[in-house]
Parts: sequence; C-alpha cells; structure tokens
Amino acid sequence: MPGVEKILEKMHNQPNGIKLSEVEKVLLDHGYSFIRQKGSHSHYIHRDIGDMITVRQENPLKNVYILLMCSTESGSEECEMTVEEYMALPYTRLIQEINDESGHYYYGCILELDGCQSTADTIDSLMDSLNEAMEGYLEIKVEMNLPIPMPLQDDGYSGRFVVRLPKSLHKKLSIEASNEGVSLNQWVCHKLAL
Repeated sequence: MPGVEKILEKMHNQPNGIKLSEVEKVLLDHGYSFIRQKGSHSHYIHRDIGDMITVRQENPLKNVYILLMCSTESGSEECEMTVEEYMALPYTRLIQEINDESGHYYYGCILELDGCQSTADTIDSLMDSLNEAMEGYLEIKVEMNLPIPMPLQDDGYSGRFVVRLPKSLHKKLSIEASNEGVSLNQWVCHKLAL
C-alpha cells in the first residue's frame, strides 16, 4: 500500500477511487483512532482535539468524504482545498420568502458560513446569486488563509433535545397546542420552524 504522502497527493489530485483502507491509513497517521463501527459506518476520533470523522464503509468512497477529510485541521497542508472543492461540499442553504416595505423577494444564506447571504426576486435567481456570493466569500477566505467552517452533518443529531422553560410558558404552549388540536411536541416544532 502506498505511503501516506502518496495517498494524500492522490486524495487531493484525484479524489475518485479512494478506498476506505487508504482513508483509514491517513486518519491513523494524523492522530485519529478507530472507535467503532455502527451499521455501515466507521467512526474515528482525534482525542487531542475532539474532532470526529464518520465514514460510510464503501469502496470506492464518495468524493464528499475525501473533500471533508482533506479539510480537517489535523490534515496535511498538502491537502489544502480549492474554492471549487469547497463549493462542491453539501453546505446548508436556508431560503426565506420575504414581504416587507422593500417588496416581495427571497433571502438566502449559507448556514455554516456566517455572513454569506444574498437576495433575489425568484428562488432560481436566488440560488444563482447565493452561489456567486458563496464563491466570493470562499475566495477571500482562501486568499487570506482564514479558517473555513465545514458543512454540518446530520450524523450528530437525533431529532431530540431537552429545553427547560418557565412553568407559565409551558402552560401557555400547552393551551395553544390544545386549541389547535395538536400535541405539545407538534406545536413547539411548528413555533420553532417559524
């Protein structure tokens, strides 16, 4: 099996066709430890920095795993990502329809890239505008060698969390849910989604 440097070069120059065994070799070399396998996913953790990487066990691996791995802080400097590689990652795009004194339009932002946002008259033009804003945002970050947050992944979210609130608010929400004929959980989800 090739050395870690050759694997990193291959990952950077030609991310398709990378095998799980190659990724594991790089992870172990960079301080990650295999923790466990759950279903079709292997979980690795870097105990010193608390970073965790989850990889689906398939050969070859999908490009997104390679691009995300290349971007980890503990990765090699040889594996720096280009703007195009960042643009290909699954960043979260939030879109909101707005009706205000400015008129009717759409607002969008990239959740993980604080301040990366745009507006447009239609959803299609918003997507184009948002991609243009994101490309400029990433170009500046790369040129100035500033850290770029990675996309959020659904792996760490169960869909549940506990909230403590005043009894009066609990009562108010329960009454509202009852009036709407839905469960308290459904009502709170509805309120949070607004």
